[in-house]
Amino acid sequence: MKESGQKIKVVFLGRFPDTTRVSGPENNAELIYLEHIKKNHGTFIEYFFDGRKHSLIKKLFGEKSRETKGVVIHTCGLFKLYRKLKSIRPEIIHIITFERFALTAFIFRIFNQVRIIYSCHGVIAHENKIKKLPWLYRVKDKIAEKIFIEKSDRILAVSEAALNLLSDFYKLKDTSCAIIANPVNEIFANNIHNRNHDCINAVIIFKNIFGLSGIEFLQDFLNRWDKPLNIYVLTDSDVKLHTRPAIKLFRCSLLNREALAEFYKDKHIFFSLNRYETFSIATAEAMVSGLIPIVIDTTGISRFIENGLNGYIVKYGDTERFLNIMLQISAMSKQDRINISFKAADIINELKPEIIYSNYLELYKEVLS
Repeated sequence: MKESGQKIKVVFLGRFPDTTRVSGPENNAELIYLEHIKKNHGTFIEYFFDGRKHSLIKKLFGEKSRETKGVVIHTCGLFKLYRKLKSIRPEIIHIITFERFALTAFIFRIFNQVRIIYSCHGVIAHENKIKKLPWLYRVKDKIAEKIFIEKSDRILAVSEAALNLLSDFYKLKDTSCAIIANPVNEIFANNIHNRNHDCINAVIIFKNIFGLSGIEFLQDFLNRWDKPLNIYVLTDSDVKLHTRPAIKLFRCSLLNREALAEFYKDKHIFFSLNRYETFSIATAEAMVSGLIPIVIDTTGISRFIENGLNGYIVKYGDTERFLNIMLQISAMSKQDRINISFKAADIINELKPEIIYSNYLELYKEVLS
């Protein structure tokens, strides 16, 4: 194992966000990389992702860099990536988001001593069935994921749910797998204010096609709910919901992190009703902001939730339980709701970036032992 105090040289391959509106995997990549370079050597490398904007020459031999969030992010074509890795000579290559260009790491390993870690945020073979991508894209993704899973020195899953689903598609070795949750951006912390509880404000985010983010389940609930309730649907898609007179429905565009943290200040409940959610960083952010989560039992973050203490867990399609939970919340005193909100917000103590990164660091030391 790497001795304490020795710096570890890691190259991260993936996508580093250049905006504040990011996906869960990008959020993880950003926070882990920023933590890593505080005390260790790190380089973050991307690819020329949008092929329609870049020539074949650039995708093979191009190189550029950009500065964002106080760090320099490198973009390399495939051959340039190999040369970059050769010049850096990393001890570890961490494929921190799924990107096909990272296959170059395995070619590099043939001729150079390096360990490879793959972060599995979702199962691409499963997702592509739902997305209905063109045949060629599905084949390329399947080949890449298969190599990442079978040839990496360590598979890092964000939850047991992700690992279980992965085992449905690939044969895994127990010794090669680890589970580390996603960190939460602390911009969402300290957001519990004296909220008005005259009417409950609930939030649901719809930004992917997987199970329609639970919209159908939500509609089943709305068909039977007749008490005052404000529901805010954050989406850039055309989502249609039918409500009863007591319910007010508000459609809002998806927000960046700063705006979302501000938006949460007068909200009370967060619905995470998607059948496919290997972790749900959105739920974690809402909890840190003090929203009471209602999540599907197969959602990865459900292992952090204790029914009635810091949130609620429901099986997908169990509308009766969903109704009972909402009746229970609506009947609570203001103070009882605030108590659950504070308990929900305590999740930050488990998901702070520095705490989650400490698990990464132990993993890095282990694979180098």
